[in-house]
Amino acid sequence: MYPKRLWWLLAVLCLCIALYLGLGARGNWGFVLSFRANKLIALLLVAISVSTATVLFQTITRNHILTPSVMGFDALYLLTLTVLIFILGGQSFTQLPEIAQFIVNTLLLMGAALALFGTLLRRGGHDLFRMILTGIIFAGLFRSVTSFLQRIIDPNEFMVVQANSFARFGRVDTELLTLAAALTGAALFAAWRMRHRLDVLSLGDESAISLGEAPKSGMFQVLVLVSILVSVSTALVGP
Repeated sequence: MYPKRLWWLLAVLCLCIALYLGLGARGNWGFVLSFRANKLIALLLVAISVSTATVLFQTITRNHILTPSVMGFDALYLLTLTVLIFILGGQSFTQLPEIAQFIVNTLLLMGAALALFGTLLRRGGHDLFRMILTGIIFAGLFRSVTSFLQRIIDPNEFMVVQANSFARFGRVDTELLTLAAALTGAALFAAWRMRHRLDVLSLGDESAISLGEAPKSGMFQVLVLVSILVSVSTALVGP
């Protein structure tokens, strides 16, 4: 049943891709396809990263409603962006190469996420719900600090913040796509190798321990993968 459904979904996906690349295309096909292909790759990368991160997060929380956004990734990105523009200035920020902006944003997001997860795991043990609650509180804090900084910065710099505060697929650099695809591929490969361990972790801590799996270690590894996937997709196109 499931393989048949997957084949139908794959066929629908291929049809949508073909329509997106060819529908309404006029003029030079080489230009049209290359222009739309970059957008398509960015869309696919973000879709794969966000969906995989969501499934991983829901597996270890054993909750099909929660998403990584509750941990404050989007709010942390906006705070990082606002602080960078506040310190460097709008003109200096816009003069940075896009790949430098991508690397800085990705490293800051991953570093903050791992610092938060690592601290909570060391102190909270298996209390994942405390981690989620802490993430919600931090998200509110990040949004408050971001709002405060946006109120006191120069109006021209505020316009730069606003221009980078929304998802953007129209101007994605090819080098960024290559780097993002490499990072996403590495995270997906690691997640695939953990698929059997994820089945065990989804049973709960007691069942996982009885089956020889260390829940604390496995949970941290999954959270590392979630932070990589969400950080890369957010730094690539925005929140």
